[in-house]
Amino acid sequence: MAATMGPVQWRAALRQLFADAGYEKDELVQLVDAYEELAADYAALLAENERLKLEARRARADAAAGMGSGTGHMSSKLWDAIHE
Repeated sequence: MAATMGPVQWRAALRQLFADAGYEKDELVQLVDAYEELAADYAALLAENERLKLEARRARADAAAGMGSGTGHMSSKLWDAIHE
């Protein structure tokens, strides 16, 4: 269950734990804050990874189709001039 808890649930659980214990530990609150930052960074990295995977797939598909690095097809006049 701990793996599915988010920062809000951790904070609520800590508040209840502190209330039951009768004192607070600031270190635990700081750990929850650090977890929030890491979770946001992790989500951003996952999104960036997906974007880069898609970009790489498109680049490979373009290269396989003979389009080079994604610049598109050259005009027929330029193609004819190069191959004369």
